[in-house]
Amino acid sequence: MQQEWTYFSKQIKGFIHSRVQNTADADDISQDVLLKVHQKIDTLNDKAKLESWIYTIARNSINSHYRKHKNDPIAHSSDKQLEFLAAEDEDQDAILELACCLKAFMSNLSEDAQHALNATSFNGQSQVDYAKTLGIPLPTAKARVQRARKQLAKELTKCCKYQVDETISQNNCIHC
Repeated sequence: MQQEWTYFSKQIKGFIHSRVQNTADADDISQDVLLKVHQKIDTLNDKAKLESWIYTIARNSINSHYRKHKNDPIAHSSDKQLEFLAAEDEDQDAILELACCLKAFMSNLSEDAQHALNATSFNGQSQVDYAKTLGIPLPTAKARVQRARKQLAKELTKCCKYQVDETISQNNCIHC
């Protein structure tokens, strides 16, 4: 039973971490799931269904977490900003600094650019859905998103110079 516990605890932690971007939240959910499994293992009638039962508890716990925090924009905004930035740079310290300052840089963009980035990059809306929401052709929506990304990149490079291992600030760089 100890081997199964070790195996499933690693599997569940990986499963939850792949679906919850915030590490602290994922760790909390993992602990809750493992505690529920430990407390309720006696209620499982068919031990052959142990794995699916554990994953069901994990999925339900993840869903509960997102339901609980759906109206809390702060709970998700940092992670979504980090997701956006992680595609460009794997240096976590630089990502954290950029995510912190990103809001200030975004305020320098046009309203259209802010809306395009918020909808597609931070809120997970597809460019197709973004185009439909605005009632514009898809190529126009794609061009807006691309222009917005270029504007944001220009704002970032205008005041800061980034290297792989550290951030070197130039004059007027925004710091949080």
